[in-house]
Amino acid sequence: MLILVNSYADNKIISGELIILLIITVISFSFSFFSTGNNLRAASSFPNDHNLFFSLINSITLLFKKIIPWTFLTPIIPVTIILIPVLNKIVNNEQNSISKVFSVKPVYSLLLMPAFLFVQNFMVTWNTGTLHYGRTLNISYLIFLFLWFFNVIVILNYIKVKNSGKVFRIPMILNVLSYFTIIIFLFFSNNIKTAYSEVISGEAKRYNSEFNERYETIRNSKEEDRRIDKISNVPQVFFLYDITEDPNHIYNLWYREFFNKGSIALKKSEK
Repeated sequence: MLILVNSYADNKIISGELIILLIITVISFSFSFFSTGNNLRAASSFPNDHNLFFSLINSITLLFKKIIPWTFLTPIIPVTIILIPVLNKIVNNEQNSISKVFSVKPVYSLLLMPAFLFVQNFMVTWNTGTLHYGRTLNISYLIFLFLWFFNVIVILNYIKVKNSGKVFRIPMILNVLSYFTIIIFLFFSNNIKTAYSEVISGEAKRYNSEFNERYETIRNSKEEDRRIDKISNVPQVFFLYDITEDPNHIYNLWYREFFNKGSIALKKSEK
């Protein structure tokens, strides 16, 4: 919507592509808003749900609590500095229609990040009365990364326009310091280090293989009441809420409905 407004303000022309994008966005939001799962949540009662003041204050608070550490306690700034030559290629490619997306005033694009993240926080808090769970914050962080680099390209494009076509160059010393900072960062315990180590060590692949094997076992089983093994390889960066030994547990019931079985549960553990 901000890009559409900016396009009309600059050119006095309504872009057909942006109108299509807006329609797709509204339709996608409608699917999410009117989904059965959200209706079930709305029918439930949560403490502080639909509390406007509580939702506003906590959504704004969470916004700054996350943006600040995501910006300064992760290597995103040195990574950005290193990637500027690559991002400049997008700015310089005037024949590419995608580059036109970044021809928006920085003041509009910079508003996207807090606006998007605030809406995400508010929707969760308004409907459930609680802040994001860790696993849902992963989605917010992914959007944060997209919008971060979108804004970087917008700013690079703005600098190029203001400097009569000259692109922004990073001094060599900043590149060296950026690499040095990333190396230091990898020595500390953090999710990025853990994620890469689990990919390189094969832990993530083993986790994926175990789940695929479980799904195939359930699908190919002729038994109506199925007992399966517990997942043994669970990466630390994942938030796994697995089924239990109780076939009447809510997660087990979801499994049962999905695979169309009489019941599904974990095998009894030996004590």
